[in-house]
Amino acid sequence: MIQYYKNGQIANQYSLDNYGNIKSVKRFDRKGNKTLEYVTTEIDTNAKSLNEFLESQDHMSFKTYNTIYKCSNKLGAYYLYKEGQRINDKKNGVWTTYYENGAFYFCFRNSAITFD
Repeated sequence: MIQYYKNGQIANQYSLDNYGNIKSVKRFDRKGNKTLEYVTTEIDTNAKSLNEFLESQDHMSFKTYNTIYKCSNKLGAYYLYKEGQRINDKKNGVWTTYYENGAFYFCFRNSAITFD
């Protein structure tokens, strides 16, 4: 499924599985630059019965791997800014943040490690 801006550029590109779950998403700005991409890596449920499974989605768990891109005025281009995992749209685990110059750091819950 594809959504477009009024200027004809692609805004969002979705890939769905046979059950209507989102497998992947790519988002673009109005100039066609990719700003975000994520891929669903796991779909799980903790439903105890078929009725519980069919009656709501509160029991579902969606794990995604996300990459976020940012525009650099210095480079005049977009670069990979952050990447990491989300569970039900909440950050999970270690996220890596990249700088324009290629240096990066890992962000743990309340501490960070920087590499040049």
